[in-house]
Amino acid sequence: MPKGVNLDALTLEQALEALKSKAAGVVPGGRLLGEHPDGGPINVLAGRFGPYVKWAKVNATIPKSKSPETITLEEAVELIADREGRPANPMRKSAPPKKAPAKRAAAKPRAAKGRGAA
Repeated sequence: MPKGVNLDALTLEQALEALKSKAAGVVPGGRLLGEHPDGGPINVLAGRFGPYVKWAKVNATIPKSKSPETITLEEAVELIADREGRPANPMRKSAPPKKAPAKRAAAKPRAAKGRGAA
């Protein structure tokens, strides 16, 4: 059940509706747009950094120029397709490749110190 639902006040009809929406692939707090051409539901969700569309494990941010209430299934599929080819977090720069440790020169033998060296 979604957060904030009072389970004591839940009616049978509300519980059945929640089960139907879960079976249809609606994420709690989201809006189902439809089915992706490759299969699986596409949902519109409100996230911490703004609205986004979700399909399987792919999340694509909805641009500020588009309204999450009026986004179409075709636009969502296009956003997801664009997102699949990019790294998971474009703001994070990848670490430079690690260099192999520098090789040390072989230790030179030290001359014996002291008196009476023969």
